[in-house]
Amino acid sequence: MNLLNPLGFIALLSIPVILYIHMLQRKSKKRQISTLFLLNSDKIEKKAGSRLEKLRNSKLLWLNIFAALLLTFLLLQIRKLQEQQVLKIVVVVDSSASVQAFWPSGADKLSAELAKLAKEIKYIDLKIMSSSLDEATIYSGARIDEARQALRNFFPSRSGHDFGPAIRRARSLIDEKGILILCSDHLQDSGEDIKYLLIGEPIVNVGFTGFQADSSGKWQAIVKNHSNQPLNVNWSIGIPGDEKLLTQQLNLKAGELGQLRGEFPPANEKMILSLEEDAFLPDNKLYAVKPLSKKINVNSQGFDDANELELLGILNRFEGVKFQAEESDFQISKIKSLSELGSQPGIYFTDGPYNLIKQDVTALNVPLIEGLNWQGIPFALAGVPSIPEGFFPILKSGKNDLMLMRETRLGHQLLCPFNLNDSEMLKSPAMIILMYRAIEDAKKYRLAYHQKNYETGNEFQDWALLGKEVEVEGLESLSSSHFRTPETSGFFSLHLREGDVRKQIMQGGVFYADAEEGDFSQAQSRNDINIDELETVTIWQERSFLQSFWLLILIIIVFYGWYVFDQRQGLISRRAGK
Repeated sequence: MNLLNPLGFIALLSIPVILYIHMLQRKSKKRQISTLFLLNSDKIEKKAGSRLEKLRNSKLLWLNIFAALLLTFLLLQIRKLQEQQVLKIVVVVDSSASVQAFWPSGADKLSAELAKLAKEIKYIDLKIMSSSLDEATIYSGARIDEARQALRNFFPSRSGHDFGPAIRRARSLIDEKGILILCSDHLQDSGEDIKYLLIGEPIVNVGFTGFQADSSGKWQAIVKNHSNQPLNVNWSIGIPGDEKLLTQQLNLKAGELGQLRGEFPPANEKMILSLEEDAFLPDNKLYAVKPLSKKINVNSQGFDDANELELLGILNRFEGVKFQAEESDFQISKIKSLSELGSQPGIYFTDGPYNLIKQDVTALNVPLIEGLNWQGIPFALAGVPSIPEGFFPILKSGKNDLMLMRETRLGHQLLCPFNLNDSEMLKSPAMIILMYRAIEDAKKYRLAYHQKNYETGNEFQDWALLGKEVEVEGLESLSSSHFRTPETSGFFSLHLREGDVRKQIMQGGVFYADAEEGDFSQAQSRNDINIDELETVTIWQERSFLQSFWLLILIIIVFYGWYVFDQRQGLISRRAGK
């Protein structure tokens, strides 16, 4: 027994008070009258003052005493300490996609092992968690039937990942005693304290491991035979609604990578490539759309005829670039004054006069110029009187700023204080790559329809959708401009909602291409769980004595006491009136 609140004994002082109240009676007031019948109409009064009389046995007295005792019992908060031997079990389940090949039966195997442990120990504390910490806990409790259902509902679909964080968290949950189980299809190097329950076995698998396509509709896909024997497999090309327009055979040696080539079916923007079904389903189908880049209108100004023709030839090689008389989205031009800079992204060159410099060039670590070689390029430099607001140098030669950059809400602006009509500069690989990167960067901020393919579980952003109302299908929306592709293959689409108007802004395909997860040559079966090695934890559990029930009884006593008192007062009044 344990008293959480010894001060509750103070409530026993209410019992003498109750006895005193029941013994206390007011003195009667004497009055002389000529006859007794006059008492019927005369009000009975009592003289001021009280006297103690002999305690009378009454129902109200015992109700009050019992209520005082019950109140004391509740205030003491009496608890019973009970010793229990508890087995702590923490299970880390491999959430990698490869486990899918064995999971329907693997979930039952794991449930059966947990049931055996529960039979040996009366009390268990069971926690089942994923090897990916960003996933919710699979189960926490002590009921094996509920754990079995939770395991059946779990769907492993992640790409290869580090088990370390999940293992460290699992170790912290069992302290020094308990059992830590890792359920997987491959052996992991995770420590000697882990009991492995491996549910895999070597199986034959052929799957897609890569895909590329261009805007013309030409595509190529990589297929790998993960087994140690030659195989002949059938593959098909199709469209949504008809996945087998054409079927052909592919011969692959053991461990060989094969390449498929072709074009999208005529008049179709979507395509499905399929392989024969095997035990591992994720890499058997490949969903793809014909890539379509965002369109961007580029305007050039200030070039002489020869160099402008050279520039247009370079820009025509960039996908999605167009030249129209309408308002441009990207500028490549010469400015006479820094005041001409607006907010439009582009590459801006300053007016002369120019002075040739031949010092070494130093580049800052900025993505737009990362890896570009500017050495050996003659710069005809015009000085910049002062750095405009928001700009910072990214390319320097000695004390001279060769290129400055700032970010606007529509993209980046590059300020180049050198001659844009220098043909050697214009045709240099560094400048061509810079123009390509700057235009692709500006596309991210432009709201335009486009199509693209991604691997499963990839994240991407479209800054043009920031702050807008977007509806997604087949994607996980992390924000209005940040998205993540699902862990399973398929098609997806993005729609922009503007009032009652719903406009498609993007569609794409998601395909699985994790070659490591598709290799089952090292998969194995193993069970390290030994019931004889189990260590239990002794815990002391406090049990209350139906506190809520006794509180309810106390409330009933109080109300019943009021009822008895009211009945007693009514009886006294009726006797006085007779």
